[in-house]
Amino acid sequence: MVPVIAIFDIGKTNKKFFLFNEDYKIVEEVTVNFAEIEDEDGFACEDIRALRRWVLDT
Repeated sequence: MVPVIAIFDIGKTNKKFFLFNEDYKIVEEVTVNFAEIEDEDGFACEDIRALRRWVLDT
C-alpha cells in the first residue's frame, strides 16, 4: 500500500478529486460535472445530495 494525500476541489462548474503520492505526483485524478437543480424558490443551485454522494463514493 502506498501512502497518498487526497484532495477534493469543489468548484462551481467542475468537481475534482486528486490522489498524490509522497513525491506530490498525481496518481489518480477524477473530474465530474453535476447538472444544476432548482431550489424551492426556482433559482439554479448546486445539487448537494449528488455532490455528497460523489464525495462519499469516491
